[in-house]
Amino acid sequence: MVYLSLNPQGLKGDLRQVIAEIIWDAPDGQRQMRCTLMERFTPPDFDYRSYQVDGNIMNVWDVDQKGWRAFYLDKVISCQMLNWG
Repeated sequence: MVYLSLNPQGLKGDLRQVIAEIIWDAPDGQRQMRCTLMERFTPPDFDYRSYQVDGNIMNVWDVDQKGWRAFYLDKVISCQMLNWG
C-alpha cells in the first residue's frame, strides 16, 4: 500500500502519474473516489501546465464517474495509490 503526499503541489504531481483512491470527510459523511490528473483520462481541453490548486480545494478527474470533482485537502483521511499510468 502506497500513500501519496497531501501537500497540494506534491499531490498534483502524483496524480499526473497515478490513479489514487481518496477518502475524505464530507458534510454528509465519508466519501471516496478513484481519481487522477493523467492526460489519458482527462478531457482533451485540460491543460495540466495551467492547472492550479485552489488553496485548500483539489479538483480532480473521477475515473469512475468520468467528470470533475473536488475535495478539501484538510478533510482527507486517506490518499492511496492504486496504479501507475
